[in-house]
Amino acid sequence: MQSIVAAYLIAFYGTFTSYRSPLGLSVHVSNPSDEPILADTDESYSLDVDANGAIITAANVVGALRGLETFSQLVRFDFVNKSYFIAATPWHIIDAPRFPFRGLIVDTARHYIPILVLRRVLDIMAMAKLNVFHWHHEDDQAFPMEIPGYERLASAAYSAASRYSSEDVVDLIEYARQRALRVMVEFDVPGHAFSWCTGYPGVCPSPSCLSPLNVAANATFDLIDGVLASLVGNTTGHGVFPEGLVHMGGDEVEYVWLRQAGRVARAVVAVMTCN
Repeated sequence: MQSIVAAYLIAFYGTFTSYRSPLGLSVHVSNPSDEPILADTDESYSLDVDANGAIITAANVVGALRGLETFSQLVRFDFVNKSYFIAATPWHIIDAPRFPFRGLIVDTARHYIPILVLRRVLDIMAMAKLNVFHWHHEDDQAFPMEIPGYERLASAAYSAASRYSSEDVVDLIEYARQRALRVMVEFDVPGHAFSWCTGYPGVCPSPSCLSPLNVAANATFDLIDGVLASLVGNTTGHGVFPEGLVHMGGDEVEYVWLRQAGRVARAVVAVMTCN
């Protein structure tokens, strides 16, 4: 916990020497481990401020970080005396989120966004006490993420410089964890998947029909299974994304391909009806 709280106070005050800030802030948590935030993580906290200082009490580091955000909103700076202060004390705040999922979706498929900019987005999300970074990573236009073992997918990036390496992804997930944010990556299939055909043309119905992905080819499912196994693992905590959570999109699947690609139509005619 110390490293995460210290990083927050350094960002806020510019210096950090102990758990006590220039305003006499103390942080107390029942479980100080640096575990990543999950869907059922307790984010509640209490904040008490009086003439003697401030105390944040929480069950875990996530709740403590939420309390630090509230504390920072109370703090003002006296430009005459060059000091921080909190007005209208005492304060007694007991807070917990109304909604367990408070997300922001960012699309890096249609517009490549550098990692440094994504970090700034995460900073702002933490300030607003959001907790899920929904990373809409790929779409028809581009596939910018390098997937270990499936590097050809990234050939659909806008350019070689417009990619996210495996190290970029791991670093961004850790950056989010230190701000009590979950990262949920989205791979939109079977529609919105033109970009998959660049590196793996066999997963698309035909050269003239690139979407949705070819459900008649075993290679399609092998590719999807491999990508998911690489990113989220077969069990929670064993993939790049520690929560083992991924969004599969599933929107706007056009059925005209049933007429255009006969072998695909025959493969799904038993379970789908095309008017």
